[in-house]
Amino acid sequence: PKKRRNKAKAEIVVRPLGRQAEIKQLQDVLAKLTKKLSLPPLSPSIPPLDIDMQPPDEIVFDDFRADDTEPEPLFNAMPITLFDTPEVQAPRRTIPNQTANDLYAHWSNMLTGLVALLLYYTSKTIGKIPERAVRLQGRCQGCFTRKSNQVLCLFQDYFEKLTVDWCDCEDLLQVLVFNGLFPTAPQYPRMAISIHLLDFYHALFERSCDAVNAMAGALNMFYTQRGFVLLNSKGAPVQDAFRRGLGYAAQWYNNLQIRLGGHIDASILKASIQVQDNAAKSTSTGTDTLHLPGTHAPAPAPSPSDHSSFSLTESRLVAGQCARILQQRCPACFGGDLFG
Repeated sequence: PKKRRNKAKAEIVVRPLGRQAEIKQLQDVLAKLTKKLSLPPLSPSIPPLDIDMQPPDEIVFDDFRADDTEPEPLFNAMPITLFDTPEVQAPRRTIPNQTANDLYAHWSNMLTGLVALLLYYTSKTIGKIPERAVRLQGRCQGCFTRKSNQVLCLFQDYFEKLTVDWCDCEDLLQVLVFNGLFPTAPQYPRMAISIHLLDFYHALFERSCDAVNAMAGALNMFYTQRGFVLLNSKGAPVQDAFRRGLGYAAQWYNNLQIRLGGHIDASILKASIQVQDNAAKSTSTGTDTLHLPGTHAPAPAPSPSDHSSFSLTESRLVAGQCARILQQRCPACFGGDLFG
């Protein structure tokens, strides 16, 4: 049950200051309008409003009756529940939907063809200052059906829109990576970020925290100080224009670097297996080889057909050496050939 209000507070009659003067003023205005429009006078059955009329003493402004029942409402209207009705929210998904799966598939397929191009650009520009490009083109120059797209390119100290020429032999993403730019979308990107700038971000990330927001804000401020302001179609500055694209590019460029590292590890392991095969062949033919104390001759190598299905996950043990996975985890403990 609801708690009854205090009668000592409820019986006090409150008279707002200036209320009677306000009513008198409104009545005078109403009288002037009635006289001006020549409207008929009010019906005599309606008593005039008595400004000085006081409420009777027996009326008590209380929310409850003597029998503790709530008073009858003045109007039998339905209560308004507009603000009481909670908004129906869609359930939060816990697994990727079809859109997320399609986006991941597009990125994965795109990264497969960019590993060699990233290696080419890294080896070409190491120890050199990249030249400022006016128009981006790929290696293919013989196709007659060429297409062009305008892409906003972010560099270390400026950004600009560049025209990218591509064809069926080399798509838009491959031409961008060939020229040192990583796209922010797997299909028809409108923005690309310099690979050197992404390398700088990853170096900053390894020594700090997730700095996408800080990096995007710092780039926007740095570009503005240098006089490069990104405007929208209405000519107004774009607020927080680089955060989303920088986040996508940093995430998937890191994925590309992981694939590049796996490619390098696979090449090293393949070369190591070839060295072991050559050593095994020389031992089987009776060639004198020098063995250090505590070492053993390598075991015979399998047939060359075993290298066709080469992968890093395969475990191949050699006499006198630890497993390759142990050597990668701790070269100091498992990389040598002296044990005991």
